[in-house]
Amino acid sequence: MTAPRSEEVGASWPGLGEIRARTARGSLSALEVTEAALARASSLGERLNAFTALDPDGARRAARELDEALARGVPPGPLHGVPLGIKDLVSTRGLPTTGGSRALEGVPWSGGSRGEAVLVRRLRRAGAVILGKTNLNEFAYGVTGENAHFGNSVNPWAPDRMSGGSSGGSAVAVAAGILPGAVGTDTRGSIRIPAACCGITGFKPTRGGVPTRGVFPLSRTLDHVGPLARSVEEASLLFFLMAGGPDPLGRHGRALERPVKGLRVGLPAFFRAGLDAEISRAFDDALEVLEGAGLELVAIQVPELEGSLAASAVIAGAEALAVHDERMKERSDDFDPAVLARLEKGYGLTGLELARAQEHRERLSRAYRRAFREVDLMAGPTLPGLPPRTGGTTVSVAGGREKWVVEWTRSAGSWPPRT
Repeated sequence: MTAPRSEEVGASWPGLGEIRARTARGSLSALEVTEAALARASSLGERLNAFTALDPDGARRAARELDEALARGVPPGPLHGVPLGIKDLVSTRGLPTTGGSRALEGVPWSGGSRGEAVLVRRLRRAGAVILGKTNLNEFAYGVTGENAHFGNSVNPWAPDRMSGGSSGGSAVAVAAGILPGAVGTDTRGSIRIPAACCGITGFKPTRGGVPTRGVFPLSRTLDHVGPLARSVEEASLLFFLMAGGPDPLGRHGRALERPVKGLRVGLPAFFRAGLDAEISRAFDDALEVLEGAGLELVAIQVPELEGSLAASAVIAGAEALAVHDERMKERSDDFDPAVLARLEKGYGLTGLELARAQEHRERLSRAYRRAFREVDLMAGPTLPGLPPRTGGTTVSVAGGREKWVVEWTRSAGSWPPRT
């Protein structure tokens, strides 16, 4: 695979806000934007393995309809002509939903959502043009951006390093300037990790904020859907529209300004444990920016965070097995052996481990509610170290070498952790 040239990545591609402004006033047609995005998707996107499938005919048809409607005087929507990518875990009209796996081939799946996820229908109504489905770890069960069936999504800034996952294709498409925004899913970091690895904005919304109807599940009680974009403002626009809310930028195309001075930022010690020196310095720089904007930094204690990621690994492992158990028995050869082995670990979980993990989740929820009586938000780095090199198994953290998947997810694989 040929690595992209530095001038190709993000080259002269307008952001989401500029696209929507120019298409809405007619200085740029939705079809022109779509053609430009398709050209980059078929060249740069192919080299980066950002997509599992493109829909050029459907995208052009949607763009023409938007241009014709604008010419008739129909008011433009808040995403008029904006091309987006949808993670290949989300049912999308006109495109297959593979989950990044061969195990769904020949199995039409829409999640009971009339052929398209609720959130995708909302984005279309807002004027978005769906360009295609983005690459991911098989069935979203991983954080590397690796896929044995479709190829690994490639970090556009450092092709020798992992893109992160499981929403790696979405992050890569945005970071490379193929698309101004994309949809991802997040169960235990699958939006936040690739966003951090690829240097863009992504967040996991509050549970229930964006409907998961029509999204193939990994862990039904932990799954979330959220946006990836270049900036906080653009990610917030996508989130509000995916959630079914009004245009947060309003009639004038600017975000409503809210005062931040005096907000209290909680800093749990857990978030600082075991950081690589470079990550620690970057985090300190970010805190200085917050402090300079008038926010108050407050050290807080949330002891329930200890062991929380191990508990979530147990819950996710049990629920992922429940989703795939029958399919694993009938089509085991269609799974990547590494993913299949990870799923099979769920068979070793006990009812006691699951019960204790659920109890820990409840304790942590109560602890967060208490903490948020004292602070307005919490801050912490997404990852403890830089993205590992492609094909690697370790990452440098706090001067040592640790298995990177374990370090990034802090997953013990059982609950309570065995020592």
